[in-house]
Amino acid sequence: MDRFNLRKVYVERLIEHAESNPAIVSLDTDSREATLADKFAARFPDRAFSFGIAEQDMVTAAAGMATMGLIPFVNSYSMFIAMRALDQVRNAVAYPNLNVKIVLSHHGLDTGADGVTHQLTEDVAIFRTIPNLVLLHPADSIEMAQMVDWAIAHQGPVIIKSGKSGVPNVHGPDYRFKAGCPSVVRAGKGVAIATNGVMAERALKAAEALAADGFDPRVVNVSTLAGVDETALMAAFDGTSFVVTLEDHSKQGGLGGILAELFSEHAPKRIVRLGLGPHFAECGPPADLFRKYEMDADAVVKRVKEVARDFPELLSH
Repeated sequence: MDRFNLRKVYVERLIEHAESNPAIVSLDTDSREATLADKFAARFPDRAFSFGIAEQDMVTAAAGMATMGLIPFVNSYSMFIAMRALDQVRNAVAYPNLNVKIVLSHHGLDTGADGVTHQLTEDVAIFRTIPNLVLLHPADSIEMAQMVDWAIAHQGPVIIKSGKSGVPNVHGPDYRFKAGCPSVVRAGKGVAIATNGVMAERALKAAEALAADGFDPRVVNVSTLAGVDETALMAAFDGTSFVVTLEDHSKQGGLGGILAELFSEHAPKRIVRLGLGPHFAECGPPADLFRKYEMDADAVVKRVKEVARDFPELLSH
């Protein structure tokens, strides 16, 4: 199965748009090569700006560029934007609702051996509380390319999480991204697995294992995490008895938190949240970390079988 580097998909799509849209500019810091922003800089050296290790200055400069009619794309790691430059994201970009796009390449345990200082598992919890921001987390190359298209057309701040590891495509060629709405990447009933990003592949693997044991899991890709269409999101889980959320993020405030809040307000439903607990992780290969902290396909299968004891009808088919 082919795997795609979403950083590469993003920058190649951005370059395609920039060929005909001179308003698009790129901003980066010392992570230019890691974020692949160097590819944009090589093609458009006069439209690429590097800020050393001054992420706060970079975001503020992007805000200023937006006021002049440019479409700035800020490239960095989640840690450096969600933590170091949060003041500027909130007050210089989101508050005046400026047309700034931010693409974050390293986050969660997928960052692996880069260590705890780069394994940010709090970014969704932070960004989704800020008004005007749209936060997107694509599951594959098809979705990433369409998110770049949408972000350029959208007037207002957008953050896209691109990730580090390569991922397979989970959508077909006929998929059309719709901001705010989830996509069902595996039809099913009874139990649903909600996921996004690098975890979509693991969710589908878990669904295959569960199907072999008589379950019929639905897998829902929730790729919009701020700017959510609540009606569409709730509808994606109609006909299910309980939901397992699998995300490369803290259990607190991420995808599991989003669904728990919505279900508790509108349609109470049993939820099992799989993500990082209230502790920091270790360094190591992402697969080993996901296994250790019970954030992989095996963990999903285990928890579904445990909870299914309370829902005997799930195996009645």
